[in-house]
Amino acid sequence: MAKRHVLLSLLISAVIGLGVYELSIRVEQQRTAAISHDLLQHVYIRSLREYYQLLADAEQLLNDHPPGYVELQQYRRNSPLGPFMLINEESTEKLAVTGDWLLHMSLQDLNADITIPGRLVESPGLVLILYSAAKDRSLMVRLELYDWLQQTTSDMGYGDIPLLVMYHAQPLSDPAPELRQQMMVFNDFLLPEFSLYLDRRQIEGHFFQTYLPVSAAVSSAVICLLLLLILFYQYGRRMQISRELEGHSVELAETSHILRTQMALNARSQKELLKSNYQLRGLNRDLENAQTRLKLSERLAGLGELSAGIAHEINNPVAYISSNLKELGNDVQALLEFVQAIDEASDLLDIKSDFYQELLLAYQRVDIPHVISVAPARLQDCIRGTERVTQIIADMRKLSRTQSHMQWCQLNDDISSIINIARSRLPDNVTLTVELIELPDVYCNPSQIGQVVLNVLINAIQALEKRGGNIHIGEEQTGSVLSISIRDDGPGMDSAVASRVFEPFFTTKLEGDGTGLGLALCYKLMQEHQGGIELQTAPGKGACFTLILPIGEKNNAE
Repeated sequence: MAKRHVLLSLLISAVIGLGVYELSIRVEQQRTAAISHDLLQHVYIRSLREYYQLLADAEQLLNDHPPGYVELQQYRRNSPLGPFMLINEESTEKLAVTGDWLLHMSLQDLNADITIPGRLVESPGLVLILYSAAKDRSLMVRLELYDWLQQTTSDMGYGDIPLLVMYHAQPLSDPAPELRQQMMVFNDFLLPEFSLYLDRRQIEGHFFQTYLPVSAAVSSAVICLLLLLILFYQYGRRMQISRELEGHSVELAETSHILRTQMALNARSQKELLKSNYQLRGLNRDLENAQTRLKLSERLAGLGELSAGIAHEINNPVAYISSNLKELGNDVQALLEFVQAIDEASDLLDIKSDFYQELLLAYQRVDIPHVISVAPARLQDCIRGTERVTQIIADMRKLSRTQSHMQWCQLNDDISSIINIARSRLPDNVTLTVELIELPDVYCNPSQIGQVVLNVLINAIQALEKRGGNIHIGEEQTGSVLSISIRDDGPGMDSAVASRVFEPFFTTKLEGDGTGLGLALCYKLMQEHQGGIELQTAPGKGACFTLILPIGEKNNAE
């Protein structure tokens, strides 16, 4: 093969590799930009939810309760923005400082008049002057806007992301002009005229995979080089054969043999190329599956945040009911004591008098003895019911929290919360028994282990909800290994189904009832903890899932 052919092949392969690299870079940038937008949108949605919760609580405080020092402090402690706000009912002079933005806002229609400060400061405050529906009362709240937003991004695991809030073309602070151009914009923030700018470079840098464009470019260049070398080699061989045929006709048989040999080599090369192509297709499918799991994880995180918000909303009226029931118990006790005093005083009356007879008829008609005997018990049942709701809400909050790191924890606390939540889904014909042992501190991610237990437990409940049966949860510690078994006496599975239950997208449920990712995600989470899941099942003999988790050595970990 001529040197010019080799050089030309290298040049063409390099050009194609550079083109593939540029295309791959653009695709990867688009992918990371989409991921950054979705993640930063969670910050925007959470900030709006906390802000409108602040307005709703303020409206309720102004309309239903006359604010006082105690009410204002209680309102500040209960608000998620409590650490970042000051509250007053008298005047803005005690709250506003130089550089703060003033918003006069009606809580009925959320229309606001905005006062822009004379000069910008590094970390301005947002002073909200909130008026009731009748505009006869107002409440002043000073919000440390930038500190609140930075804490929100830190709580969601994004760190201190550079940010900016704009009113029309007027920023609340004064960042560098080039930084503003690189930020992602979320309009209608707090008010229609406000916009939230978030820097996405930190998140894009985390998700940008440099090796993918490099691998695609190198692979395409190598394949192209091989193809060109083969083509030029074939071309050279054919020219050489043609010249030999012209000068040496007697060597035709040998030349034919060489051609057949070369064709075999070509066929082998084509097979290798097809094999490489199939491998690349497999890698692409794996990448698509990974992207699907990432989107599902994001949706689960968003659902966890929504569950925490709903639990918080339910907790407020339950707290009111619980407080009122306790006060009602005192009132009922006072009434019972009053009735007892009247009963004792009636013994001094003339039994033939009209007043005594009317009192006796009223006593019998109302059935005072029965009321005295059952009223405290009924009231106590209501109190126990509210305590049960409060416990379920606390367990929901513990389950919905997101943790991304391993830590030493008492794992049974999280498992108990999972069991309390699962009991609310138990049908009347399903019995759940729990036998937990005393455990040492376990090095794990308790939220992820709780998710695995909950997924397996819900599958067992769904398997028994039509036919009924028993579910048993037990623990066993052998050395430094913890085994958590979840056993049911349901219909079980045959060997063909049992061998595929941990495969992604495999499910035995009807279309629309399941995604087929629950047990696959559980298997992956246990592998990340250096553990695993074992399944023992047979048709008609139920199923037993055993979670194997290394406890870890605390001295070595520390």
